[in-house]
Amino acid sequence: MLTLPYRERSYLRFVSTRTDETIFELKMLAGALIVWGRRYRPSEFDARLDDGEVRLSGTLSDHLGVVVTFGGQTVVTANFRVEVGELAADFDGSWRRDES
Repeated sequence: MLTLPYRERSYLRFVSTRTDETIFELKMLAGALIVWGRRYRPSEFDARLDDGEVRLSGTLSDHLGVVVTFGGQTVVTANFRVEVGELAADFDGSWRRDES
């Protein structure tokens, strides 16, 4: 399990470097999590907000297979990068994600 602090109006994105696909994206807004994940085995990953901490567990995959697993240990199967940043000031949670 990966545990991170909740940071209001920010985002976290995991990108597979072997396919350049965004495989998971998490936005933190108004005390809640907005989660988006690739459709490859989506039931194998969990994101929770627990007492001010974001907890991530499970497996993230791109279209070629497993990229990373967060569990008792983190197992990296393929390279990936993590992008973090602040949400735009006018972001309201109802925007559609650009999947191009």
